[in-house]
Amino acid sequence: MTWKSSLNNLRLIIQPYIFYHLLLPWLDVFNIPGMRRCLLKLIELMNGFRASPIPFSIAS
Repeated sequence: MTWKSSLNNLRLIIQPYIFYHLLLPWLDVFNIPGMRRCLLKLIELMNGFRASPIPFSIAS
């Protein structure tokens, strides 16, 4: 993996978190059942991925 690939993976991992916080004020105005729960579940799933091509044992 190259650094560009790692950067792209990192972007994909943090996007749900950023979009959740951008949508949060609108979710207070327009109450969509389950939207908040689903976005938090997506963030939880994406937190399980790692963007580094180097194994943690080598990187630390």
